Amino acid sequence: MSYTFNKNTINKMNFNSTWKQSITFGSQSKNNEYELHATGDYNLNNGRQYIALPKGTDVTNRAIRKKYNLM
Repeated sequence: MSYTFNKNTINKMNFNSTWKQSITFGSQSKNNEYELHATGDYNLNNGRQYIALPKGTDVTNRAIRKKYNLM
């Protein structure tokens, strides 16, 4: 089960002390729905980095996994 968020919610989460600016956007969503995915990137100040991809993005696709360094 995956959770979806809109752009405003993700922006608010990004300024929360839990997420600490660790969420970036991959590509634009046409319907303003995004899913968060963990990446292999890590920042010593903020921890694991996440990417918000449009809902329905095929994260099993090898090219997508490589482009965004998905775990």
